Amino acid sequence: MSHGEITEEILTKLQKFLHPKNLKEKYFVERNSAFSRNRKMPLPEMIAFLTQRSVNSLDIKIDKWVESLKKENGATISRQAISKARQQIPEQIFHDFLRLSAETFLERGKKKSWQGYQVYAIDGTDIQLPTTEETLKEFGAVKGRFPSRLAGASASALFDVLNDLILDSVLCPYKTCERKMAKELLDAVLTEERRKKAIVIFDRGYPSYEFLGYLTEKRINYVIRIKEQMSLLRDENKADGEVYRKCGNKCRTIRTIQLELERGIKEYLITNLPKERIKAEDFKELYFLRWGIEGKYKELKKGMEMENFSGKKSICIKQDYYISLFLSNICAILKREVDVRIEEEKKTPKEYQCRRSYLIWRVNMRIGMWLLNIEEIKKEMEVVIERCKKKRSQIRRNRKCERNLNLNRRKYSINHKCCL
Repeated sequence: MSHGEITEEILTKLQKFLHPKNLKEKYFVERNSAFSRNRKMPLPEMIAFLTQRSVNSLDIKIDKWVESLKKENGATISRQAISKARQQIPEQIFHDFLRLSAETFLERGKKKSWQGYQVYAIDGTDIQLPTTEETLKEFGAVKGRFPSRLAGASASALFDVLNDLILDSVLCPYKTCERKMAKELLDAVLTEERRKKAIVIFDRGYPSYEFLGYLTEKRINYVIRIKEQMSLLRDENKADGEVYRKCGNKCRTIRTIQLELERGIKEYLITNLPKERIKAEDFKELYFLRWGIEGKYKELKKGMEMENFSGKKSICIKQDYYISLFLSNICAILKREVDVRIEEEKKTPKEYQCRRSYLIWRVNMRIGMWLLNIEEIKKEMEVVIERCKKKRSQIRRNRKCERNLNLNRRKYSINHKCCL
């Protein structure tokens, strides 16, 4: 099945998902009166409207939506009515959108692998929130140099680094333990069957004896980078050695890897992958794959302006968060289809890929119409693919850039523009 067909299948499932009866039975059992009267913007349309992200003011977004639907009575839809109605929509709907997109790809898609393994990464990030009494109470405050309190949240995602897909994510109060969020994600996504052929990569914030015990008991293959100061988790005498430590309730054998990077920097990793399966020198390539999740957060925060929320209420923040992740997944799957077609039509030795920023904009423009089945998905998606094929960037493999740790004081970046 092609990636275009997978995208079409996801959207077709969501069209059925958005039937008013299905929504009422699943999400509004305890609130029967919600969306019970005839509205100018019914429940399915409201959900589709929210799914189309925008950095414009609500009035401008409403006008654009009305014009795209050619509604006669649309001009009378007020921003107050939209704001009030969206507070009755649970964020779980959009979280389920995200999970459905990931599950459909895992079941139907042709997945890339590394030495026969699916490679996943888990990492956390801080999210800036609108500062209100409600957000401060629910998510907490960020401590900074200044006396004013700023609201913030902690998020974590389980990311398929080879297939560019967010499998699941959680949004929690600020400074929630990263290991706690990681356990929630692993329990939700990694079934017993998936664990056999999966490797999960973690950075230096995750090592603990309790967490290593959890991963071992769940039979999850892991690779974790540790700090240089953590000498108890290192075999100082060997580049590929073992230590025996109590992790959880039992003593475990932990494989330790020492790698030398450029400029003499040493990288220390721990894993439960046996030596006969993965050689020590392969871990440099394997751990480097983790940078995919850093790039995904960069795409979400800069390209999609995930933190530019469309409301100040906690429910609005959660809705926008999961909508951004869902849109990112749809774009990632569709990009694979565009890249395949670019490769098929290649006439030069140079490699090209679809320009991601343009694809995000095109998909975001049409996603609401696709969910409401106003446009024929297959036909319109083909138009998007053909246009995206012409917007391409050259792939420069093994390109290295010096890491600039200096704070950039510019308000706007030349290279990272908003895609919405």
